[in-house]
Amino acid sequence: MLKGLGYIGGGMSCDFLRLWSNDTDFPELLQSVSEQPGGLRAALRKCVVEQLRSRPLFDLGALSPRLAVTLPVKMVEELSNASFRALLDHLTTHFDDFLTLPHHKQRNLADRAALLGSAEEQIEGAALDLLGPLLPFLDRDRLSSVDRRALAARLEDMRGFCVPKEALRDISALLTHRDLLGSPSKWQVEDVEHLGRLVFSLSSRQIHSIPLAVLSRDTVEQVLMGQKRWAGGAVGGVCESRCTDGHQQRERTLSLIRGVIKARSRRVKVPVPSCADIRATYPSVWTPTQLSRMSQEDVQRCVEALGQDDSLSAEQRRALWVKLRKSFSPVKALRPHQVLALGSLVTEMGERELMEADLSDPGLLAHLGTLTGWSHKKMRAVLVAVMRRRRLKAEQLSVVDLAAFGHLICGLSPSEISRLDPYNLSVAAGFLREATLPCSEQQMEALTRRLSLPEAFGPVSTWGAEVFTEVGTLAAGLEDLILSALVQEQVEGLSPAALSLMAPRKMAVVFSAEQLSWLSVEQAWALTEEQWAELDGEQRHQVGLARYEGDVLLEMRGRSCSPPPPPHSLSLCPLAVSLLLQLL
Repeated sequence: MLKGLGYIGGGMSCDFLRLWSNDTDFPELLQSVSEQPGGLRAALRKCVVEQLRSRPLFDLGALSPRLAVTLPVKMVEELSNASFRALLDHLTTHFDDFLTLPHHKQRNLADRAALLGSAEEQIEGAALDLLGPLLPFLDRDRLSSVDRRALAARLEDMRGFCVPKEALRDISALLTHRDLLGSPSKWQVEDVEHLGRLVFSLSSRQIHSIPLAVLSRDTVEQVLMGQKRWAGGAVGGVCESRCTDGHQQRERTLSLIRGVIKARSRRVKVPVPSCADIRATYPSVWTPTQLSRMSQEDVQRCVEALGQDDSLSAEQRRALWVKLRKSFSPVKALRPHQVLALGSLVTEMGERELMEADLSDPGLLAHLGTLTGWSHKKMRAVLVAVMRRRRLKAEQLSVVDLAAFGHLICGLSPSEISRLDPYNLSVAAGFLREATLPCSEQQMEALTRRLSLPEAFGPVSTWGAEVFTEVGTLAAGLEDLILSALVQEQVEGLSPAALSLMAPRKMAVVFSAEQLSWLSVEQAWALTEEQWAELDGEQRHQVGLARYEGDVLLEMRGRSCSPPPPPHSLSLCPLAVSLLLQLL
């Protein structure tokens, strides 16, 4: 029966699961639950773990590998070798499941795999083959025991591995050991080409020590293209968003291409990039001055590649728009496809230019709503221009309008938000729920007040977990008194992203230690360093227990460590944008 429900079955409550577990074959129930399309909800997975703990004689080997990989550390340790091998087989084709786990679980799985591969202290060829992409997730002691010669023969495979930020120092020490590649300061071109994108496992200082003669334009472009291809794949995309420090990656990239973008001596002029240079590297690695000196022809030819780089700074975007302004004048004559080609550069148009341009096309507006470089004044200018052109007032905005606005919805004033049609806003919430809106606290509170009207979702006190899932990050705007009154089911419904967006002091004040004890693993790890710093001792203890699923020893080991910042959330859920464009 559960299989026939499809996605709907994944929305069952914990109480419903407990009821079914008493009347149904428990292993069959868990099998059906684990096979739900889209994966298991965090709250439901937490409930499954509680049910398993209440059945100490239950054979964990009967669980599907997809569910077993998410189990607490102690339960994974109880799996037989045969069951664990089945789990590893699952990960070879579903490695993204592994990358979404907390780092301590990743390390535990990798260490168990290493023990399964060899009883010897040194990790040699057969064990390395069994580990595969789990290798970079081993703890420091085990990584240091890897046979360098065996690893050297597998570097080509390793180029496809995800190297988490926690392991960069250890992987770097392994690669630069005298028995492998040695000091980067003595490398030849062949060494860099052999490593490929693994060069980014080194520290910025180590990359900087590679001789400039080795880092020719062709060699650097080869490394960067390898990194781009890998990041564009399924595993690379998840790794970049969840396991990589974007700031550190940018520093390493700058160290690698320093010989390409900087003058090699005082007598040589600072290089000016061509369109080919832009396509081969990343636009954001070139300074605003270098970008402003590009030829008009090269800038026009490369406008789409320039506009697609989300990491461009405001100064870089501004330099490019100044260069392009003449080619795109008058702005009132711009066609939608021309604005789309500009990408993020459109955020540097002046307020008057934004008012003059016709940005009212729904598809174009949906694209502009995904951009993150807007200032509040420019968001306001876009919305005022669109609403004037279409002769609409705030209360007349439709579901499609509100959904298309995306980030631009923060261009509405709190008073305008308070006049939005609550039903339309509640439907549009499904398209906005994964967005990190750049709204003020007053705007966010105005949005949640509209969502709590009877025409929308009703009073927050009546919201179930499903409503919190529907509103997503918008729940971060709920007022303090409302948040402090949330019951367990409601707290479990808060999305990890919504929790991470709450002001640090606000979180510490509104949530009691008991409420924080209800958090799922995913929610607990979503807390930022700043939020963690504001919590008192008992609150931290409860968050720690939630992270480690009640494992006191693991909690004590990690108590002194503050959490890494959550992965940067992209503007809008790709699925939401796709659905929205279908509506248009």
